[in-house]
Amino acid sequence: MLENTKEAYLACANMYVPDWKMMSKNVLAFEALEKKNSKEYDGYVSALMLKYWSKMISYYHKCKLVATAEDAHTWLVQAVMYALDNHPWTNPKSSIYQDKNGPDKVINRVIESRRKTFYQQLNRYNRKINSAILSLDNLYEDMLDTYTPLCEDEHPFIIDDLIIRAFKEKDYFFAFLVDAIVAENIKPIGRHKKLVTHLKNLNTHADIFACRYELNMDVVNRAITYITRMGRPDITRKINLTLSDMKRKIIKEQLGIKTTSDEDSKLYSSNSVVEYYYTDLWGSCNESEDN
Repeated sequence: MLENTKEAYLACANMYVPDWKMMSKNVLAFEALEKKNSKEYDGYVSALMLKYWSKMISYYHKCKLVATAEDAHTWLVQAVMYALDNHPWTNPKSSIYQDKNGPDKVINRVIESRRKTFYQQLNRYNRKINSAILSLDNLYEDMLDTYTPLCEDEHPFIIDDLIIRAFKEKDYFFAFLVDAIVAENIKPIGRHKKLVTHLKNLNTHADIFACRYELNMDVVNRAITYITRMGRPDITRKINLTLSDMKRKIIKEQLGIKTTSDEDSKLYSSNSVVEYYYTDLWGSCNESEDN
């Protein structure tokens, strides 16, 4: 499994960093930054890949029913390169600034984030495909070969695109809220205690958010400062307002059309596709919040 890839990493690491086996992951990352413009840099990257190889294999075995070894390798590559390209432990605004274990923390968090994102995208895709297949099969059985699909989805809905667009349009609260609901699986139930706590502590989540949506770290930190300065009651009110507005945003993303507020309400109540995505985002809002 990826034997040739591992052998290439070994050859490169042994050539440029002969004592890499004696070095810790964090030291390798720190020295890699110092060698970034030299030929030794590839050796340090290769050594880091080897240091996390067993972790990558463990992720593969956990996910092998749906993911390939190549998928797990991709998660690791993305994690290592994100850490070395952004090195948040050198950023005074980062929660891990000057943390001696900063590189390891970032790489582990990004690998986990990529794995979760993979599952979320796969599950959403499978639900959509299975729903379409079942619906079309039923129609065919009822109408033989005379059925016509009710609608054709020419505007595939992608949550990530919605978050990125909202962020770039400076609708930061909306972007962080949807990320919390979808990526972090925090349901907006009751008085939103868990969501409020998450949003008040976004500074510990900045690296993952920036990596997940490939956003500029400085801009993400400025956006987080704006939100974390809000009081908890203000955040709760903002959540309620945003959830109400979110329905209309999702409708427009899914159908690619512009509607008035009254039309939005009618469209939502009559369109099962929109209802599916709305439910997929945060499930039932009638659940009681755990104390």
